Amino acid sequence: MLLLVTLAGLGVALLLGAFALALRRPRIAAGSAIGLVALLCGRAVLAARADWEWALFPWPGYAFVHGFVLYGLAAAFFGLAAATLPVRWNRAVVLAAGLGVLAHGVHRNAWMAWPEVHGDARVAGPDHHVRQSSYYTCGPAACVVQVIGDRPFDVSIEAVSAEQIVAEQLVVVGSNSGRGHALCIATSGGRLVVHDPLRPVAQRYSLQLLRDEFRPPAIVIRARAGADATPSR
Repeated sequence: MLLLVTLAGLGVALLLGAFALALRRPRIAAGSAIGLVALLCGRAVLAARADWEWALFPWPGYAFVHGFVLYGLAAAFFGLAAATLPVRWNRAVVLAAGLGVLAHGVHRNAWMAWPEVHGDARVAGPDHHVRQSSYYTCGPAACVVQVIGDRPFDVSIEAVSAEQIVAEQLVVVGSNSGRGHALCIATSGGRLVVHDPLRPVAQRYSLQLLRDEFRPPAIVIRARAGADATPSR
């Protein structure tokens, strides 16, 4: 709840701060508007390239706030735009629109304060496989396949290839070729094991089949430098 309130307050501060800046320093505001447009375009690009976003913000906590970034930038843009209008009621309308955008952002991120419940709770079986509990919970199901406990592993988002997964003996969670379904892929003794949450058991893939069925980027689990442990397979 505190994080959501903090983000909402930051959004309002950006809206009103940009408005005040534009009123007092029009030239600075004009340059800021160009910068905001560039940031908005950049955020749109990053929405499609999670590996680039991770490279820029390699902080696990960023996962909680990245969905609100676009709304904060939009609020600042509305503030700058409102200050350029000569008629007072027009300014009020644009500021109200900015507040509406922020309200939508708070609504979209309300899960921070009130976590949603979907499907039912499931854990991986002895073979590390788990089936999804609804038609849209393949992502969580793929993520809980590998049980690593408190062992030292690092997690990142990378544009890994099928060949890299095999060569580095990686464990990854990524998308299928249609990008509409999540899979967990692991390597064991040179063999590819694919946990598809829609299937009752794990599947064995050839390298060629993995090339056909997997699309990066993906969540990559690696043993931390200096650790002897490897992820469960």
